[in-house]
Amino acid sequence: MPACEQHYDLIDIMGEFEMDDLGNLIIIRTAGSHDLLDRRGRRVNRRGYLIDRFGNVVNGEGNVIFKALELDVDDEIPTPFDHEIRYGKETF
Repeated sequence: MPACEQHYDLIDIMGEFEMDDLGNLIIIRTAGSHDLLDRRGRRVNRRGYLIDRFGNVVNGEGNVIFKALELDVDDEIPTPFDHEIRYGKETF
């Protein structure tokens, strides 16, 4: 069960990115740090989800949507949420 049961859109938890020619997200790594950033300078994980300093997935307002412990080893959000995203149901 997600940390927060509020409804959200995928756009609420995804960073903003440019894409390369193959459609991959271009995620910025800060010099001298392991932090990953979107093009607005917000912290993201390797899947492009907005995160707080603890690695929790948050929305644009900083509200926790998924706790870091709920993510899989690849920083993906838990199923069935990732399944619904991949198959076109982007509103929860």
